[in-house]
Amino acid sequence: MEIGVYGVNYPANNEIAQGANDVSRRIQYMADACPDTRLVVGGYSLGAAAAAVALSATGGGFGFKNPLPPGVDTHVAAVVLFANVTRRFGGSDVGPAFAGKVFEACNPVDPICRDGLPRSLDDFQRDWSSHLHDAYIDSGMVNQAADFAAARLQ
Repeated sequence: MEIGVYGVNYPANNEIAQGANDVSRRIQYMADACPDTRLVVGGYSLGAAAAAVALSATGGGFGFKNPLPPGVDTHVAAVVLFANVTRRFGGSDVGPAFAGKVFEACNPVDPICRDGLPRSLDDFQRDWSSHLHDAYIDSGMVNQAADFAAARLQ
């Protein structure tokens, strides 16, 4: 088995649509160029938001202009999202074609993805460390996500 990695090409600041366009382009490229390859799409924080948009949008808008064509979803074996900020925009569900393929992790006090907003700037600053990479590694969620993705590649 050969494993490849692709880093989404976008400035990881607030350019979710730019990242989503690149995620969609890459999935479409891989589906066309390597039709037998099974993909795992993943992201952390804004990268998770870019992936969620690419996998859920059925049309363009807000800078996103590259929705996935029908049938491309069959090339995606698993979706792994950490600290997905799109939860703040009314939910983070990816499209129904990906049902059963999604592992979404949010530390319970991560101020970016948890339910509810921090009550104050002090709360936000206190909880910020729950958003950092190490908090997800230390919680065991990264290992859970890896197991989830691996099981869907078998």
